[in-house]
Amino acid sequence: MQAYLPDDLKSLIDFNSLIIYPGEYIDEELKAPSSDLVYQVSLLGERAYLYFLFEHQSHPQAMMGFRMLKYMLRLWDVILKDNPAIKSLPPMIGSVFHQLRFGDFNG
Repeated sequence: MQAYLPDDLKSLIDFNSLIIYPGEYIDEELKAPSSDLVYQVSLLGERAYLYFLFEHQSHPQAMMGFRMLKYMLRLWDVILKDNPAIKSLPPMIGSVFHQLRFGDFNG
């Protein structure tokens, strides 16, 4: 994951604090072509989350940004339910990884 995050961001994350955060937040009907992975990390000494969505489709989806936002909202909802005393949402960094089939690349 460090290969995909911007250097400025990587310098703020304590990767020794990295733990997998349980759960899946994707839509039931999209579980076959999608999977997700969430890590809890320390970002400038505070709890934060790295949300990675892996898409197994042949081309980008027009509404991918909206879908990712929905999944992130679901995760924040779980975090708030599990930690009712927190006063603000922890930072979350979302990334979508999408694979292209060999014949789909025109570059």
